[in-house]
Amino acid sequence: MGLTLEDTGPTAATFSHGGDGGDPKTLTLAAGEHITSMEAHSGKKNDHTRIFYLNFVTSAGNSISGGTTTDDKTTMTAPEGFQLGGFFGQDGDEIDLLGAIWTRIAADAPPPVTDPPSPATEAPALAPAPSEEAPVGTEAPAPAASEAPALQLVKRLPRRPQKLRHLQLLLSL
Repeated sequence: MGLTLEDTGPTAATFSHGGDGGDPKTLTLAAGEHITSMEAHSGKKNDHTRIFYLNFVTSAGNSISGGTTTDDKTTMTAPEGFQLGGFFGQDGDEIDLLGAIWTRIAADAPPPVTDPPSPATEAPALAPAPSEEAPVGTEAPAPAASEAPALQLVKRLPRRPQKLRHLQLLLSL
């Protein structure tokens, strides 16, 4: 089994993993549509664990699947507000291991545009500087998406993930 991801966004990129034979199936995402879950079935082939079946479901209820189901099934679902942004795992001639990397959907949105205040208005008061430590019993604010630690795997992810727009499964079992 093989998997090809194609992003046709501002920075076009194609990532392929596993085999390249078989009959391709393609799912093109509509504007605002995101992949929100992934199901993988695995099994043994020549004494090695392999992925035999994959199913992806989108926020609009569309899906793409391929391969042969097995009894060893794992389903991964994006947390609320997240989408499939990439993969990690191991591959050779086939996909051996596969996991999902979830990214914030908001990372796709451009920053809001604000107009500077007109000269006739007062500048807003400055907020007090944050202290080094949060008071006991409170949580420290979550880091902004741009401050999230970079995850480096076999393929380097862009600093600001682009929306996945095209998913193709190549079936070669």
